[in-house]
Amino acid sequence: MRGAIAGLTLGFTLFASSHAVLAQAVLVVDQAGGAGSDVTEIRDAIEIAGPGDTILVRGGSYLPFTIDALPVSVIADLGATVTVNGEIRVQNLGDGQTVLLRGLTTGTPSVYGFAGVDNLGALRIEDCEFRAGFPPEPFFGIGADGMHLWKCADVVITRCQILGGDGTQGLITQGVGGAGVRAYKSMVTIHGSSLTGGKGGLAGLAGGQLGGAGLRVEKECLVFLSGCELQGGSGGDVAVSDGCGVPGTGGWAIHFVFTMGNNSTAITLDCTLTPGAGGEDAGGTTPPCPPGATGQLVDTDGEWTYLPLTGAGRALSAQAPVREGEDVELLFMGQPEDTAFLLASPFTEHIWLSNYQGTLLVPAGSPLFAVGVVQASGSLGLTTPMPPLPPALESLSLHLQSVYQPGGGGTALGGGTDLVALDASF
Repeated sequence: MRGAIAGLTLGFTLFASSHAVLAQAVLVVDQAGGAGSDVTEIRDAIEIAGPGDTILVRGGSYLPFTIDALPVSVIADLGATVTVNGEIRVQNLGDGQTVLLRGLTTGTPSVYGFAGVDNLGALRIEDCEFRAGFPPEPFFGIGADGMHLWKCADVVITRCQILGGDGTQGLITQGVGGAGVRAYKSMVTIHGSSLTGGKGGLAGLAGGQLGGAGLRVEKECLVFLSGCELQGGSGGDVAVSDGCGVPGTGGWAIHFVFTMGNNSTAITLDCTLTPGAGGEDAGGTTPPCPPGATGQLVDTDGEWTYLPLTGAGRALSAQAPVREGEDVELLFMGQPEDTAFLLASPFTEHIWLSNYQGTLLVPAGSPLFAVGVVQASGSLGLTTPMPPLPPALESLSLHLQSVYQPGGGGTALGGGTDLVALDASF
């Protein structure tokens, strides 16, 4: 263990010295305009940020914001509650650009909780809660997605809670529930998160609407989920005072959209899938009308592939941010008798490796540190001091991934985390 700590500390110092281009200024956002702050809104910090900057957000309630073709980190300060009252959007990232979001919650969202659109670069999202708002389509009242991913080449989501919006009365009809996560032409890895579809819209004799899916998968996607909970939304209720309507059917846990050429793949490891419950009679009829049908776990009747893997998911967590001189505390979560290792790099990767039951999140050949053996509790802690950053740097970001060798042999890729180190002055 001492050897791992010494090696990791040395690795931090070497990375900080040799990759200064990836770690620039720190901008402090404080709604109250407290001492040491630069601006009072996240969107204002984005306007003045440069590539690689870290936007450190103190507790408060903030306006929605968009990151457009700019590699930055937007992270809540340790212990801070940061609420964004509207949609968070990241778009047009170029190849090699990375955006990190951590510790953000959408409070009163507008349409999507989070939207990623046309990103060739990497999205890394940790410890966030995204909740959809009003429907994006006013005519049909279709619920919005908690997370809407449209043509995103590299998305990794860790320890997030994502909730789709409820269907509502549109200008023409009631809408179906929104998805927790909707992916279109995207590659996505999700660790230790919950995805919940929205409730279908309320209806009269015409019948309640379908609940939203925990995960909605459209064309040309690869989605890998480990240690996640996927919950379909409840079907829409019916509210008639005379006679019975038909309550809506519950949503899928995973819904592959039936379109031409949807050759997508969804892979689950150690996940819990729960279909949505059928809608109910909300009209007070006596006797009450029968409920709607329960949804499905996964729709497998199409060109797509659903692959449920056997075995246990493995994960890694670390607090962030951490200042110089403070302890970096890593927690490896695996199976007893696993030997744990740590990969570290300032660069990202995203490759599905079936032989290792996971996705590689940092480039092959990144420094690998031996950590130790996972205890009977299923976890192993590693603590190492954060060394001083070089004088020219105010922040440093490192992408970390856990790797495990089970007692029975083989190698398993675990989850990752992003470590953000700050100068002690912040």
